[in-house]
Amino acid sequence: MDDAAFALTADLFVLHQAGIRELLPAGKMLPGERHLGRAPWSGFLAKVPPAPMMVWTYRELGSDLCGRADPARGALWRELINLLELPRGSVAFWPFALPAKGEGDEVWMEPFLAGLARIAPKALVVFGEEASPPIAAALSETEDEALADIRSLCVPWTGAQSANQLAQPLRQFLNTMEASR
Repeated sequence: MDDAAFALTADLFVLHQAGIRELLPAGKMLPGERHLGRAPWSGFLAKVPPAPMMVWTYRELGSDLCGRADPARGALWRELINLLELPRGSVAFWPFALPAKGEGDEVWMEPFLAGLARIAPKALVVFGEEASPPIAAALSETEDEALADIRSLCVPWTGAQSANQLAQPLRQFLNTMEASR
């Protein structure tokens, strides 16, 4: 049969050309798993350090990772990581929202959860109270065992706090995690 007769996406067409005719999932896939192999999610995953202890997220992270970075925010996160004396590679940044066409951003909870399951951190830190409810709801509704064991913390953040102000609740959270080992 002529290859032009197939209406396959580019990634599946390559597999077809290689002679692969059937794909079987290795296990139960999360709904957002299909996004992780495509841009921009694949690029975000490439930046995740191997086996990070924590994932940090905030509403504007998708914009920061998509080329609209705020240098002051980047400096804040670096300062906070240094204040907490976290080892290099212990924090991964993983977005739950991406810039929307036009103004604002759009929540992408399915790929966020799939990426979180793949990264498999011990903890999730959500900066900003407006971000916490949709993430908490999604985590409570999931049946994925990898996500069930992740401890989470919501840090109230308006964008105006200093690294010292943000460090206090994080230190308490880290101490609690250490004590429960």
